[in-house]
Amino acid sequence: MDKRNISVNIESKSENSNKDFEIKYLIFGCIVGAAGYFIGGLAAASFIFLLLLVFLLFFKPSVGLIFFPFFIIFDFAVKSAGMGGLFGLWDEILFIVLFVILLIYKVRTAKEKLRFTSVIYPVVTFLIFAIISIILSNSVTIAQGIEAIRSVIQSFIFFFLVINTPMSKKEIRGFLFLVVLGGVVCALYGIYQYLVGVATPPNWVDKDLEFGLSRAFSFLGSPNAFSAYCVMIAPVALGFAFQPKLKASHKLFFWGLFLLLVGGLVSSLTRASWLAFIPALCLFMLMIKKGKYIFLVLIAVVITVIFVPPIQQRFSTLFSEQYQQKSASGGRTYRWSLALDLTRQKPFFGEGPGSYGGAVAYRYQEFNGLYSDNYYLEILSNYGFLGFIAFLFILILLLKNLTISFQNASKNDKILIAGVICGSVSLFINMYTENLWEIVPLSVVLWFMVACAIKLGDNND
Repeated sequence: MDKRNISVNIESKSENSNKDFEIKYLIFGCIVGAAGYFIGGLAAASFIFLLLLVFLLFFKPSVGLIFFPFFIIFDFAVKSAGMGGLFGLWDEILFIVLFVILLIYKVRTAKEKLRFTSVIYPVVTFLIFAIISIILSNSVTIAQGIEAIRSVIQSFIFFFLVINTPMSKKEIRGFLFLVVLGGVVCALYGIYQYLVGVATPPNWVDKDLEFGLSRAFSFLGSPNAFSAYCVMIAPVALGFAFQPKLKASHKLFFWGLFLLLVGGLVSSLTRASWLAFIPALCLFMLMIKKGKYIFLVLIAVVITVIFVPPIQQRFSTLFSEQYQQKSASGGRTYRWSLALDLTRQKPFFGEGPGSYGGAVAYRYQEFNGLYSDNYYLEILSNYGFLGFIAFLFILILLLKNLTISFQNASKNDKILIAGVICGSVSLFINMYTENLWEIVPLSVVLWFMVACAIKLGDNND
């Protein structure tokens, strides 16, 4: 056969295939256009996006994790738009989709084993003690108790997803970087709120001692939660900034991200977060063998307190007689004493999940919806000493797994894992004065960071 005829036939076939390919796209576009007209543009776009996401997840499950670094922003967007129904359950739907895709992937690649890490033991132990607490309690309903238990351990399911999702170490570093970017977006919004003087919810400012102060709360609705988010992520930003062999421009970029997170902390005017941030930074410097920087950290903190009048005002009120009186009559001192009194009455299993001091107790107006302002005392009074010890072991084993990961990791990754460890420590310290663990977006990001850091220390890649 003539080579010329063969080339002509090949060209004609390729032209026909291209036409067929274009016709398929044209038909698909017509279907999408018709769906957009009858269903509504936004609904059609959302549906197509979800189909595309599920398609990508089937071949690469880690794609679905992109939501977690920006969980707070997505959650805020859904709530602000007033989306009810299925949209209001977006995080639960996301978990179910990711879990099903993950199981399919495990079966398809003959990797049936699921990884839980040693954290599963205190989680299951806590769950058992919590169920016994509900049964023995005469203060809470079953629905109330289940809701309270869920607020404590529900974010573990996202940790389970991340720890089982196949990822390269390059992807893990990328996800940790996205966590920092998500924190910076929240910090920028908080700084904007502070600069324009957005009205602070009245329950976050003492009208007698702090009149005229504006406290930023970003997407979280609470200055305390916002500041805790900033100090939890700031050490991770430092982990990137201290990476060896970085270009000067890259190093400057990461230091800029860190300073923006500190700016978010400053805009919240939260005392407790400062007190948690300082030891976390010092620990970070020790872990990366930069102990000489601790002195600079302390100088920076002192300068901030002295030369930023709102922060100075916030700290000075701590030592005023009026503040002490308010604290004893209905503030932290009173709330902490009440939690200890409840523990004395039922020391082993507590008053029951959701009985006092947290978001669930607030919704059910237990003790007039009073918050304990100390998450550890909330756990102690609700679940008793047994539940409290189980919860402490959850935190301890998280840190233990992170420490093992730190020891096994490469030199560069050690610095990132140190950032996650110190961010976690800052949150755990901060929980001594705030009910932070039960703020779902905050705890989801924590569990996500921890899971990524643990995987980063795995020997296999």
